This record gives sequence, C-alpha cells and structure tokens, in this order.
Amino acid sequence: MVGFMSDLLILASGTGSQAENPLLCDEGLGAVEDRDCTPSDLGRPNLSQAPYKQRGEQFSGTQKAKQRSVRIISIQPIKEGVMKRRRTLAMSVGTLVLGGLLLVSGGPGVTPAGAQNPTPQQQQLRQILDKLDQILAATKPASGGGEATKSGGGGAEDNNTLRWDQALSAAQRFVILPAFNSDAVLDKETGLVWEKSPQTTAVSSANVRLTCANKAVGGRKGWRLPSLPELASLVDPSVASPGPTLPPGHPFVAVQSANYWSGSAHAENPALMWGVGFGNGAVLGLSKAFDQRAWCVRGGINAD
Repeated sequence: MVGFMSDLLILASGTGSQAENPLLCDEGLGAVEDRDCTPSDLGRPNLSQAPYKQRGEQFSGTQKAKQRSVRIISIQPIKEGVMKRRRTLAMSVGTLVLGGLLLVSGGPGVTPAGAQNPTPQQQQLRQILDKLDQILAATKPASGGGEATKSGGGGAEDNNTLRWDQALSAAQRFVILPAFNSDAVLDKETGLVWEKSPQTTAVSSANVRLTCANKAVGGRKGWRLPSLPELASLVDPSVASPGPTLPPGHPFVAVQSANYWSGSAHAENPALMWGVGFGNGAVLGLSKAFDQRAWCVRGGINAD
C-alpha cells in the first residue's frame, strides 16, 4: 500500500519523467519536432535547425530576438494545456490518496487490513478509545440519576431556591414530605422546607435562633430562622385580616394570626428585628423587648 501511494505521489509531481513536455524542446516557427528531451532543453532555441541556421546562413541578433519572441508566443497555449492536464491529474491522484488513507485507517464501513494484527500505534489508539468509553460509561449513571431526580420533583429544575420564578396554586406549591415523617412541607416556589406545625409558644429574640438550631423536625437537624424575604414569601396578599394570611388550601397546621420573628436584623434600629405579622401579612419591625413566635425553615440561604 505504501509503494502504491509513493507511485501516485511521483505521478502527481511529474518527477521521474524524462521531460516535462516533449513538444516544447525543439520547435521553430510553428515547426515542432516530437522527440524526447531533457528539462534543460526547454525554452532553448536549437540554432542547428531552421529558421535559425540554414546552410551556413547567419542571422543577426535582431532577427533571432524576433524569432524567439514569436516562438514564445506560439508555445504559450501548449504550456497552458499542459498545466490544465497536470491540475486534473493532481486532483485525481488526491482522490486516490484520500481513498487509500481511508482504506488503511479503516474508515466508515471499512475493515482495516491489519485488524487481525494491529500495529503498536493502532493498539495504543484502541486503548485510548476504550478509556474514553469507560469515562463516558461512568458519567452516564450520574446524568441519568439527575434526570430521574428532575422528573421526580427534586432536581435542579424543580428546586427553585435560587430562582423564585414560579407562581403555583397551593395544591401544586406545597408538598408534605413523608421522608420527614410528614412533619415538614416543601414549598416548590422557593425550594424551602418548612415546619408543618410551627410552635405556638412565643420565644425571646435572644433565644429564637438557638430554638430553631436545636430542632430535629422529621428526625433531621439543620433548621434555622428564616430571612425576612423567605418568611414573607408565605404570605398571600389576597387573604384579608384577621388571617392567617396564607394561601388557601395550604397544608400547615397551628399557624396563628400573630407576629413571627425573621432572622434579618433591623439596620436602622438595633432595638428591633424584622418580622412578619400573619394577622394582616405586613412586614414589621418587632421590638426585641417582647417575645414573638418562631417558624423554622430548612435549606436556602443563611439569614444570620
């Protein structure tokens, strides 16, 4: 195969031929002698033949120059034809070379000749391809699990903790979580997990964060005091006082029409903390001097 390719390349380059164009070696004014010649003969007038020398007749320099210019003009179309044929030949050879390379490399639908006895380079390439297949196979379960999680409601598409871009009805929005002994509720609008039944007793501002941190709702730790935007996200402005101003059909239990602490500090007045009044849905600055209720949350940002 290598010898065949070498012969094709030699044929395309034109080397190995005795002459580039035997018709251009020894012509006069339209008289062309068909014989073999060497490249050194090209473009050199043969002064031994007519019209340059006839029976010892000498030509002047001016006459020779004129005849040489006529000769160049006469052979120009021949040269153009030769170049055209050479370009066609090069394109044909290129097609053959490409087909040969595909045959050697085992292109689509072709079985390489050395498939039974692969070369060291082919063996190394096969090892690399096998390694890539192993890597792809190892990543498929992870992406497959991600798709399953997404369709099951726990993937990135359904976890909107950082998006908050949906407005769902209560039946679609809130999901009671059996994994938490049905003591917690997932809010699919925000991706947050809330206590299903917040405590009804009030707690001081000094102890409210510790109260949430010590909880183990549904057998899980990791609870905290919600930030002001998180707590306010539970309010349905369409529900009038006296509340509680939660979306109709919500699954929560024992929520009171009372004030609830948030974890957001009141920067303008250190004596206050931000909170939400679920009697009318208003955002309030709650005095730290009075106890208020706490509704703990899991996941999302840290309000501290």
